[in-house]
Amino acid sequence: MNHHAASLIFKGYESAVMGFGEDFVDFRKMIKNVIECSKADACLEGDDWENALFELGASSQLVNRILDPHWKAVRLCRTAKEWIWFVVSSRLEYLELLDSSTRAHQQRGQPMQVEGSDLFSDAAEEAPSASSSQLVEHPQSRATSATSTQNPTAAGENSQVFYKGGLLHRLRAAEGPNNNMFPSLTSTPPVDFHPTDGGFYLTKYQQTAWEYARMTAHFVDGQRQQVPVGILSIRIPVDLLTNSYTFVGDEWRSYVWANRRGDVRSFRMFTHLQDYDWLQGPICAQATMVVQRLTSPAELQSMRSGNTTSHQIWTRNMDMLFALEEKAQPTIRVEEIHPGR
Repeated sequence: MNHHAASLIFKGYESAVMGFGEDFVDFRKMIKNVIECSKADACLEGDDWENALFELGASSQLVNRILDPHWKAVRLCRTAKEWIWFVVSSRLEYLELLDSSTRAHQQRGQPMQVEGSDLFSDAAEEAPSASSSQLVEHPQSRATSATSTQNPTAAGENSQVFYKGGLLHRLRAAEGPNNNMFPSLTSTPPVDFHPTDGGFYLTKYQQTAWEYARMTAHFVDGQRQQVPVGILSIRIPVDLLTNSYTFVGDEWRSYVWANRRGDVRSFRMFTHLQDYDWLQGPICAQATMVVQRLTSPAELQSMRSGNTTSHQIWTRNMDMLFALEEKAQPTIRVEEIHPGR
């Protein structure tokens, strides 16, 4: 954040600690409240994004990264406030993880290595597995019938491969037989397929996951590449995918319209959630605030990844989530990537 915003937040934090005590002050919530209470914001292409981002506390470097023309379509999927919080919360998570790892290394009397996968190992002396240490320059460089965007889910007759891109420490939280895979991977509502439940999203296109990870690295870290990002892949048995419904065209627009506008009374939404374990369809290209300003579902647009329409598959069914943890979690692989432009 810029110096002015950081100074105000720090002074507010000091004042709160003096008044209530450190144990009763949540630094993360305080920053989020400062962002949410600001009058500045932007969501439409013609809005004054630069001024809004500065008013929300962005440094000039962060403003330039968010306004990079290359990421224009991605930027318009969220508001200025949402992007600022995304960047700030991502860096806070990384710093908290770094602090925890530093303390653990000090307790073991080991030197701290703040680089790549070393930060995410339970013990520095443990050799990282091939799946967790492989550095990926670009998914197309090793695309196979199981990973290409043309045939993304062909992993054999008994399973299909799906992907998720993002911050490496969130993805790693799902890896391993003793980990709960979902708290770190659920989305924040409202989402395309539900107004109040974030649920669990994946995509069948590795390229879509790659672009999301690449965007995350660019917005959060710029050229420094200090906060690691990666791609998670998971093989889901086909017997867990049979009860799914795919939205297309006007039906997709009507469904997303209801969810993004918080229409919890939608009969269509209720019946689909009751009847199906999975919902599938494109990813909406507009921020929720924009959707709430539109006058018709016909104005909704879907994102594209290159020449391919984006894809998401989503579930909130608890029985399905438990089945995934039992049958699919052992197949999870997380790869750190270096998403240079």
